Amino acid sequence: MSGPGQDSEPEAKVLHIKRLYRAVVESVHKLDVIISNKSSYREVFKPENISLRNKLRELCVKLMFLHPVDYGRKAEELLWRKVYYEVIQVIKTNKKHIHSRSALECAYRTHLIAGVGFYQHLLLYIQSHYQLELQDCIDWTHVTDPLIGRKKPVSATAKEMEWAQMACHRCLVYLGDLARYQNELAGVEAEQLAERFYHQALSVTPHVGMPFNQLGTLAGSKFYNVEATYYYLRCIQSEAPFEGAYGNLKRLFDKAAKMYHQVKKQEIKKLSPSRQRSKDIKRLLVSFMYLQSLLQPKNSVLETELTSLCQSVLEDFNLVLFYLATPTHSSTSAGEEEEEQDTGCPFLPDTLVFKMVVTCLMVVHSLKRGGSKQYSASIAFTLALFSHLVNHVTIRLQAELEDGESQVPPLHTDNPDDPEMRETAGPVALEDEGLLNGTGGEEEEEEEEEGEGGLKLEEQKQKKKYSRLSMLRRRRCVRKEDESDLSEGFQSDEDEEEEDRGQAHSPGTAGPPVSGPVLAKEAKRERLPVEAGWGSGSEEEEGGTAFDVETDSDMNSQESRSDLEDMEDSESPPQDPSSSSSSSSSSPQGRAVHAPRHQRPPPAQRPQHHQ
Repeated sequence: MSGPGQDSEPEAKVLHIKRLYRAVVESVHKLDVIISNKSSYREVFKPENISLRNKLRELCVKLMFLHPVDYGRKAEELLWRKVYYEVIQVIKTNKKHIHSRSALECAYRTHLIAGVGFYQHLLLYIQSHYQLELQDCIDWTHVTDPLIGRKKPVSATAKEMEWAQMACHRCLVYLGDLARYQNELAGVEAEQLAERFYHQALSVTPHVGMPFNQLGTLAGSKFYNVEATYYYLRCIQSEAPFEGAYGNLKRLFDKAAKMYHQVKKQEIKKLSPSRQRSKDIKRLLVSFMYLQSLLQPKNSVLETELTSLCQSVLEDFNLVLFYLATPTHSSTSAGEEEEEQDTGCPFLPDTLVFKMVVTCLMVVHSLKRGGSKQYSASIAFTLALFSHLVNHVTIRLQAELEDGESQVPPLHTDNPDDPEMRETAGPVALEDEGLLNGTGGEEEEEEEEEGEGGLKLEEQKQKKKYSRLSMLRRRRCVRKEDESDLSEGFQSDEDEEEEDRGQAHSPGTAGPPVSGPVLAKEAKRERLPVEAGWGSGSEEEEGGTAFDVETDSDMNSQESRSDLEDMEDSESPPQDPSSSSSSSSSSPQGRAVHAPRHQRPPPAQRPQHHQ
């Protein structure tokens, strides 16, 4: 058993490899004798047989690393088949003799766990020995020692590196198989773990179709073999297909034909909604599988039968896509939940729809490559399927957009006068709020006319509002003496005009004259509840800035008021005291109105002036 590359190697190494290979062959023969025994399921886990398998495993590992190009692949296959796979097959064949929680079952579980540990260790060792970079392919890799700071030089040839890459791929496939066997045991959920290993094997070498075949085996009869059919077709369409996938696919198509004729013979009964859903989904998937079996390159079928079957599948597909997933929070009785569990999935998962469409594309590709007459029919069916799918995608997107629009919260809160909400809103929110309140003036007027209770409530709201707005007052800059304050003077005139209007509408009162700014402020305070009832509020509630400027001018207008009074005294002629007293006695309001326009006497001189 000399390899092509052994002529240039040292003779001692060649002899060592030959001795290892002979020892491997002897161990394999001994294990074959044990497996061929009828009661092998009792013999495989005896200590002497376990030690024999361990010895064979060590020999195979040494052989594959001594000469990986010539003996690596053979040693890998012997190790997997004789040490792990055949023992698993013996136990699965004699499943009826192995009871739950028995010593045999415990030994079998231990056998699977030991296999997982060995292949994980072998995977890491191959990466370390050949310095493989698989960080983008698998989620656990060999980590080099950061203290070393540099990698070991690799003296392997290109063929050895190629073997190492493929060996990592096969280790991942073996790990997936072991997880799949664990998933078949009671109390172990390892299906997702097996899928993870198979997909990582595809990441290492995407052109090899073997992992797809294993994924099809893992899928089993799920969704009436539609998922397994997808994986077997993916395996066949790969660059390096697995030959066993053809036979696996043929068996599924034979099952589909039998199941299709059984479904057609079933009587139509009135069922509950959940059972009717499951029945419709079953009819769709079984008919779809039977249609794919008829669209194979070597099959011949009548055109009328094919057309009617395509039409039936398309109608069922359109119907079933209307079945959506039931929300988890919806109220469903326990009986309906049990029915759904017994009858299967009540809707088509998105991944299954994707696999059905890709299956149609792969069938079209195989028919085109084989030059079949059914190629045009397959294209027409696939396009119609796409049309239904796009239509339902549009419907669901439209429904999602409408739901999203209806769930947008309103811009205003339920209680717009809440001080806490105003503090978080800021000045911009206050401006918007003022506009909103201004539009609702008529409603507030109607509420005011209903009774005094509404007026008091409105007064409390206004007090909250203006107390908050007064806190947001802007601060004025310090004015120099030589600068004119036109805004203050202009604002003072406005205050005087507002004072005149307020005194004209207020009833006559007797008493000493009051200064203009004080009267303006009191008039504003008295007017606030009434004006709020009319609801315009456009000037005072239009924004925080406008209201703040008016308030500041009231407070600071005393500085320029004396200059204005001096100008008015110089322009107006002196007034007779008697006429002044008569006018003041006849019209008490005149003092309040005209007092700001003349030089005001001190408070102590006012009684003498009136006398």
